[in-house]
Amino acid sequence: MATDIEKVLSRQKVEAQVLINASFVERDFSVADYIDTKIAKVIVGPRRSGKSMFALQSIKKRHFAYVNMDDEGLEALNAGSLDYNLLLRSLVAVYGKFDVLLMDEVQNLKNWQLFVNRLQREGYNIIVTGSNSNLMSTELATHLTGRYIEKTVLPFSFKEYIKTKNIKAEQHSEEGEGQLISALREYLQTGGYPELVTKGLEKSNYLKMLVDNTIYIDIVKRHGIRKQDEIRRLFAYLMDVYAKEFTYNSAAQTTEIRSVNTVKKYFGYLKEAYLLLELKRFEPKAKSRHKAPRKVYAIDTGLVNTFSLRLGEDYGRLMENAVAIELTRRLLEIRYWRDAMGKEVDFVVVSGIRISKLVQVCYDINDKKTKTREVSALEKASLELRCSDLLIITWDYEGVIKESGKRIKCIPLWKWLLGT
Repeated sequence: MATDIEKVLSRQKVEAQVLINASFVERDFSVADYIDTKIAKVIVGPRRSGKSMFALQSIKKRHFAYVNMDDEGLEALNAGSLDYNLLLRSLVAVYGKFDVLLMDEVQNLKNWQLFVNRLQREGYNIIVTGSNSNLMSTELATHLTGRYIEKTVLPFSFKEYIKTKNIKAEQHSEEGEGQLISALREYLQTGGYPELVTKGLEKSNYLKMLVDNTIYIDIVKRHGIRKQDEIRRLFAYLMDVYAKEFTYNSAAQTTEIRSVNTVKKYFGYLKEAYLLLELKRFEPKAKSRHKAPRKVYAIDTGLVNTFSLRLGEDYGRLMENAVAIELTRRLLEIRYWRDAMGKEVDFVVVSGIRISKLVQVCYDINDKKTKTREVSALEKASLELRCSDLLIITWDYEGVIKESGKRIKCIPLWKWLLGT
């Protein structure tokens, strides 16, 4: 049986080399500084977001060994039917002595956390990748407490996206800014999945297949779900109500899923599989926060444009989704705010026990009615939450709005995404 594993590893070795030799878009982060540390390096994120490429590029100059657990040839090993020592023996047989071990999609291996913990105790330098947020974080916290570094790899940011188009972020001429705005419009429509962006694949087919595979492998198969159509209906519904408030009850009624608890469970699975981002309402009391409606965003704006049944383009909501992703990428804790009169602030940035920033997203701040709505909500929230750092992210307006003693900065989305 070890020979069978060696055959799989030999095939994967060739596949890894192809990835290493392929053109690579430099990401805006790195784990290079941690490669030689003896604590485990954990890279998590959505399927096809570039985790494997990122990890391999980080260790390509090292004598490494590689195994992708998301392989039908390792099914018996993943199920725990074989001694995991066979994997170690086979890795040495294929790679010889190695400095770093990269285990891709490690969540497929039964009791992987115990195996990784043992390898770490034995002195192995480990990098693992995974596509299930709750499974990874829960088991890491339990078994690798204080002995790992975690990095989340999402689809391309806008800054990374324009690298693929050879557009310079520093261009501040009218023509240069025009290129950036045009690229932003494309980015909001296409999204940032690396293969889709760099290979020019057909968006709809690629993303439909990606979501189908993710739902089947990471949700249906893992959790033994019998009614696959229900979870797919729920995902489609959530893509329709993205950037809007919803409740589990409303989702159950619309999707005709009988149990509200089932909707809640499915929603959790979709989040764990990195298809969705959840935003809870800012409420001082945990009980109120739990009962309040929540908002949902796609992990990539391309998913919205592929799965939403809405008619026409809604750049305001797409912009808001892009901001939600970027705030998450920047590792900020975010909520949304809404008062009893219906005034709403899109994002409340929480820093410890205080509110550090309030953010509105508005496509056309020049519209008088829109401006009044967005500014009055910021003013009310500013007083209630005792926060004076107020920001409106617009499509193309930049400046400062001064109202009722408040100073509100306005910045175009492209400039905010680039951090300029």
